[in-house]
Amino acid sequence: MTYKWHPQPTSLKIATIVAKKASMRGQRVLDPFCGTGACLIAAVRARAKEVVGSDLEDWSEYLRPELRTMLECGSPVVRVYWGLDAMEAVRRFEHDILFTDPPNPWAICGGCWVTVLRDLGLTFYDLRRYWLSKLRPDNLMGKGSKAVSYLMRLVKHELDEGRRVIINLFSAHGDVISTAGRQDLARILKSLFIIKHIHSNFYQVMALKNGGEPFARIKAPET
Repeated sequence: MTYKWHPQPTSLKIATIVAKKASMRGQRVLDPFCGTGACLIAAVRARAKEVVGSDLEDWSEYLRPELRTMLECGSPVVRVYWGLDAMEAVRRFEHDILFTDPPNPWAICGGCWVTVLRDLGLTFYDLRRYWLSKLRPDNLMGKGSKAVSYLMRLVKHELDEGRRVIINLFSAHGDVISTAGRQDLARILKSLFIIKHIHSNFYQVMALKNGGEPFARIKAPET
């Protein structure tokens, strides 16, 4: 299977620009929603010291060729683990930077419609139907407020631990079946955090606003 079958592939070009702008050289980087591995490859290209990827799902069949080659050659820089919840991963693996493109809370499928149709011969309706029966029940894709709450808690945990957080705060698009209007994750995070734009939809989350008081209204995620 090609990485283009993944329901929410990350742009490698954009991730690489972000990684280089964010100065990851010599840092330990973790992506707990690594999927096909775009953010991992980008961190390696940015000369990170150590790069760890994990995901709740097993995406080993859908890895990007560059990452697959690194793993098959036994690269000392990059490691990948499957079947791990993101909160478990951030507690298990030492890291300086959380660099991730998280699950879209409002959609099962995202990405470029033209590329999927051209290269796979599938519409997004087809791809969505394919993945609906295959994703784990606890996968956060398309889970709405549950996913948003989880991501907020994850970001807060990382800031509390003194880590840098670089995250894709996209607007919902792609899965027109499950998306009602355009939801904006950046707008939601701005209500709780101070964020700094890096490139495209990627931001660095700098700090909590107002001492973190709004978190009293957010339900903690299950771990």
